[in-house]
Amino acid sequence: MRPDDERYNQIALDTYGHVDASVVCMALEWPVINPYSRYHHALKALKRPETSEWVGQIPQYHNIYWGDEAAMIEGNPMLALERGEQLSTPPALWLQGGARYCS
Repeated sequence: MRPDDERYNQIALDTYGHVDASVVCMALEWPVINPYSRYHHALKALKRPETSEWVGQIPQYHNIYWGDEAAMIEGNPMLALERGEQLSTPPALWLQGGARYCS
C-alpha cells in the first residue's frame, strides 16, 4: 500500500538491473488487515479457557514481527485507510473463511 515508502525499499536490487516490484493485483486469503485489533483480541482470548485454544502463539509472533504496538498501529492497513493516507490500492480478491463450530 506504500510502494514508494523508503522504509520498504531498503533491499538493493542493483544486481538484477531495474526491477519494478509494483503490485498490480492481489489475492488475499484470511489477511490480517488490522494487526493491532487482532493482537488485542488474542490477548483477551488467552484469559478465557473457552477461547484460549485458538490463540496459539499469535501475541508472540506479533511482537516478533511488529516490535511494539505503535508499529502495529502505524503499519495497519485498515487504520492507514481510516487516516486518509494516499495509498496504492490495486485490485484485490479477498477470501475469508467463516466460523467453524465443533461439537
